[in-house]
Amino acid sequence: PYPFQFFWECRAWCDGTDAVPCVPTTKAGPCFANEATVLALDTGVVTVPGNALTAGRIYEFACTIARGLLGAPDLVGRSGTATVVITVPNYPAISVSIADFPVDASGEISTHEGLTLVCSHIDPGAQVSYIWQLIRGDPVAGSIDLPPIKSLVAQQYGVKVIDGTSLVIAKNVLKKGTVYEFACVVTEDAASVTDGQVPKKGKASAVVLVNSPPTSGTLQVYYKPNATSGWLDLPEAVAGVVEAGDGGKLFEELLEEFLVVATGWTDTQLPLTYRFVFLQQGDTAETPFTQVQATASKTVRFPAGLLTLRVYVYDAMDDFTLYTFDKNIRISQIAAASVALQSLEKESAFWQTVAAENAVQPQQQLQVRRRTLLSHDDLHALDTSSSSSSSSSSSSETGLVLGAESVSGRRRALRPAGGRW
Repeated sequence: PYPFQFFWECRAWCDGTDAVPCVPTTKAGPCFANEATVLALDTGVVTVPGNALTAGRIYEFACTIARGLLGAPDLVGRSGTATVVITVPNYPAISVSIADFPVDASGEISTHEGLTLVCSHIDPGAQVSYIWQLIRGDPVAGSIDLPPIKSLVAQQYGVKVIDGTSLVIAKNVLKKGTVYEFACVVTEDAASVTDGQVPKKGKASAVVLVNSPPTSGTLQVYYKPNATSGWLDLPEAVAGVVEAGDGGKLFEELLEEFLVVATGWTDTQLPLTYRFVFLQQGDTAETPFTQVQATASKTVRFPAGLLTLRVYVYDAMDDFTLYTFDKNIRISQIAAASVALQSLEKESAFWQTVAAENAVQPQQQLQVRRRTLLSHDDLHALDTSSSSSSSSSSSSETGLVLGAESVSGRRRALRPAGGRW
């Protein structure tokens, strides 16, 4: 019910530059003329007048945002403070900017897409050089690249470039959920400066927000001891492995039914999608048992082996978290004498036959069907007819019809005998 209040202040300043840095901790006097008036505004934005700050000085500004209770002066617990350090150079400046780069509607980027930043300056007559700097954010852990920004840069023709107009960040190197700040420093070449003049210099920075993957979820696994039973929790693991149900019956390949469920996952980038896989002991590659799907569960029968179950949880920006189930599951082979195995083999043979028949082309199926009819009912009808008709005396063998070797011949032969085509 109470609005936010804004409290601005210039906390400290010190004499220093990029070349000779200092840390502002105190101030010997006001940061600039009319400081008390300019910073007294209860607003989210304040503007320091041009030329008010002193060249060659570093300032620290702070803003506290509070929502207090009526009549309660204490803002502890109901306020937050942010600070910013501003360096005012003591050399002639070049106007430098970094172009906008593609971001999601949330203002974030995905680390798996990489990033390209482009720097430019406004001073057409100046001959300049560029250098990129990492102001905020972590370099790649364990990298020996110097300066550290190079650990994040993609190689171009075998070289990591940080002294050009573009900075190309490699894919999958920025930490998920991290804020990075990159700066482009432009310096006028000394050879192009008139004698007695100071080289111009400029700097621009860009803040990059890296999307966080889904968090807070787990993977749960249930089993069904028989076809009429409900889903049951897995028993406690022994040495990290579960290999039998509550009744002691071992889990058998292709017979035991499991329900794998990803639950509790959250993210600001919705919707979430899921891909379930298992890793078999002795294998180096995962075996997926689903494609990427919107459903957070999957019913499955596993092959024999010691299996580790995993789920990839993706957000709308395709950033993902890989979660591994905390129990390994051992699936036993079906015994050779098992009735269930024999049933599976018969069923497999049946479906192999069906698949083979379905693989025949339609015209071939029609011909097979015609031959089948002719060799059964139709020939039987012809046999019966030929035994009582003198017109059939030209054939002395049962089931053989003269003139039936062509389609038209079959049709003429079958019609008087009542045969079907």
